[in-house]
Amino acid sequence: MVVTTADRKSDVQMLLYGFRLRGIDAHAHDKAAGSADRWAILVDPAQAERALASVESVWAAILDTDSARTPDGRCVFCGYDLSGIPDTPGGNLICPECGVNLRSIEARRAWREGRRPRQG
Repeated sequence: MVVTTADRKSDVQMLLYGFRLRGIDAHAHDKAAGSADRWAILVDPAQAERALASVESVWAAILDTDSARTPDGRCVFCGYDLSGIPDTPGGNLICPECGVNLRSIEARRAWREGRRPRQG
């Protein structure tokens, strides 16, 4: 079962390490050169629940930032000033201008990779 994907080989290595630390046997499948999210991280279906529960914290450790904001508190995608914008009850930070959840893994990965977040 696929629990997450990665674009960078270094992310794959860190994801596998993070899962291994949590006692989850995971492996990477190289989908195809040039494809978005080239590697799929797979686990045995019996470990899927634990892996899915861990994926957010593993990515958080890799990305080393809590949100896609500039140092002066602006959205990195549209430049909107996020001063005074509260987190949602679920802990998300939604930019009122572009609608991106700046705390999501996808937004933080997109920021690091210099692209717009994928929709969906």
